Amino acid sequence: MKTEEYQAHFYQVVQKVEEGLVNPLDAFIELRSIESALKDAIASVTDAACEERRSYGKEEIVRQGSIVELVEGSPRYSYKHIPQWAALKEKMKGIEQMSKMASSNLTGYVVDENGEEVEAAEVTYTKPYIKLRSA
Repeated sequence: MKTEEYQAHFYQVVQKVEEGLVNPLDAFIELRSIESALKDAIASVTDAACEERRSYGKEEIVRQGSIVELVEGSPRYSYKHIPQWAALKEKMKGIEQMSKMASSNLTGYVVDENGEEVEAAEVTYTKPYIKLRSA
């Protein structure tokens, strides 16, 4: 199947939902299933694709209308082994807990063990989503 055929299928699924011909939950489950299979397939070929791209060196590569670049992994730093960092992180957790408690307090603050007011955290909510599990 060519990319355009996949895209046409996805468009048809959306159209049928919008026209009331397909239950939105059924369409959602179908598209999520396709997404999962696609993610697995991409993960299976990623290492080989990186090695193939690496073999071209710095040369610009254009394939199927796309410029293919290799972006090397970026560094990640861990500070967990630094005692000063760990102590401050632990202190911050305490402040966060107090601030969460203040969020449910009618006054909008709580008083910590030192007599200082801790303001309520700003609360936002994520967008609702659908969770799928095997039946």
